[in-house]
Amino acid sequence: MRWRHWAKGSVLPIAHGVGLFSLLRAMDAGHRRVALNYHNVDPGLFRRHVDLLATLARVVSLESLLDGPGRGGVEVALTFDDGYRTFVDEILPTLVERGLPATWFVPTDSPTPAWPGYPKSIAMKLVG
Repeated sequence: MRWRHWAKGSVLPIAHGVGLFSLLRAMDAGHRRVALNYHNVDPGLFRRHVDLLATLARVVSLESLLDGPGRGGVEVALTFDDGYRTFVDEILPTLVERGLPATWFVPTDSPTPAWPGYPKSIAMKLVG
């Protein structure tokens, strides 16, 4: 009974919040290769998600996912949109620590006039 309470209070909200149910539905429909897209994801939630994902699938690069038939089993590529600073500060260290490949799509121009220098500030953070 205690595990049920724990699952309802912890695991299920996390699984829903990170799209895990969508992934499982795709797998159930026979899709063995899935690209997951994150947009300004919470770093703590992301860490829990990749821990759970590691039990369900093999994380591969987007290039590998698109290139060929795969090596069997469930393969997942991780992608991130819009160059949010949390990616560099908190998500990237998680990926490096776990040895996980990912694709990061960064705008090449300011999305709005209110963000001048936006791509340059991201590049400066990456190079130091």
